[in-house]
Amino acid sequence: TKEALLAAQRSGSRLILSSGRPVQGLRAIAAELELQDNGGLLVAFNGARVIDAQTDEVLFDQPMEERALRALVGHMRDFDVIPWITEGKYLYVERGCRHTITYRDAPFDIVDYERRMCDLELVEVDDLLEVCSRPQDKLLCASEPEYLQAHWRAMHEPFTDTLSGMFTADFYFEFMA
Repeated sequence: TKEALLAAQRSGSRLILSSGRPVQGLRAIAAELELQDNGGLLVAFNGARVIDAQTDEVLFDQPMEERALRALVGHMRDFDVIPWITEGKYLYVERGCRHTITYRDAPFDIVDYERRMCDLELVEVDDLLEVCSRPQDKLLCASEPEYLQAHWRAMHEPFTDTLSGMFTADFYFEFMA
């Protein structure tokens, strides 16, 4: 697949990586596929941000408004979820929050999983609202799949007119503008 994608670029095709991951989580794949040398693009955060792989120029960004983001973070406190925000190379969680969920009948450190998969540095803050003073592209909430299935509607309901909410894995429910 890698060789086919490299060959397609050499023949003039433009490769676009599209993912729910943050930009940082796409960089290693983009480098391996030489997007920076071939006019490639990175579509991150489920489409909320588009980056030129060569120049790092932001071509499109649709973050959540600060007011909506702050209300969302406050609302998530009513649920047994692990909310976090990814900004640049940092993954922000609240100090003292749990990092582990039960997945497939075993403990699973979901925070460490996300950190490793996206090559992020973990930053623990006293209050996630500290990161909400600037626009953000996504609030990701993790929990046991059964819990999310039972509660996602109540989590999303106050924001259905202003924010998109979706499952991107059975243990992830995410919010974007």
